[in-house]
Amino acid sequence: GTTIGERAAGYRDALLAAGVAPDLDLLSVEGFRRADAVAATRRLLALPDPPTAFLGLDSLMAIGALQAFQELGVRCPADVSL
Repeated sequence: GTTIGERAAGYRDALLAAGVAPDLDLLSVEGFRRADAVAATRRLLALPDPPTAFLGLDSLMAIGALQAFQELGVRCPADVSL
């Protein structure tokens, strides 16, 4: 299987191939636990121009993002994509 690092590199490479510069402020390296994903999602949603799509590099990260969405009243997929 692939590692989270390989998935992150693939994401970065796909952005670069599409001519999009990765925005490091939108990348989270806060940890690999569900609580880390909740915190990162909350931080990103609090930005002045929050992202409209989130990419969880594994199922635990996706679950943490969904938890943060629910806590903040953000509807997925109506308000954000995951």
